[in-house]
Amino acid sequence: MDIIFSIDEVDLNEITGFELGNISINKNELQCTSLNRIPDQSMMIFITISQLLNQIRSMIEKKEKTIIINGVDSSYWIKIQYVNNLFIVSDDRCCIKKINPAELIETVYIAALKFWEKYGNHIESDSVHFDFKNALEEYEICMKRKFKLKR
Repeated sequence: MDIIFSIDEVDLNEITGFELGNISINKNELQCTSLNRIPDQSMMIFITISQLLNQIRSMIEKKEKTIIINGVDSSYWIKIQYVNNLFIVSDDRCCIKKINPAELIETVYIAALKFWEKYGNHIESDSVHFDFKNALEEYEICMKRKFKLKR
């Protein structure tokens, strides 16, 4: 499984927490993605990733069965369901089934961390910056506690 968070055209000297970008979730040649859609489905990527991290963490802690992540400033959405001890990730065009919980949880974290390491230090220390860092830290704590993952 692979998750890629990307930013549309960017000048690292002028990056803000409101940059538009995309999400792609890939597994076994299936892809749930906001890319290449008409109309364009780019979203405020920093805020959307923060929501994704917070909603998955809430799903785990509260044992919720279904969450829907809506791209901020976009009509793109991703649904994550927990069925028979496995995750299903879907959008309006794709359905990726039989995802091991630890695989999804860790892959989301690694993708968000890589995105943060690449772009996070380039945005101002504002509420978007704080929310993203906080979501990442809280997600990591949950991941270690619930899945004993070592990141």
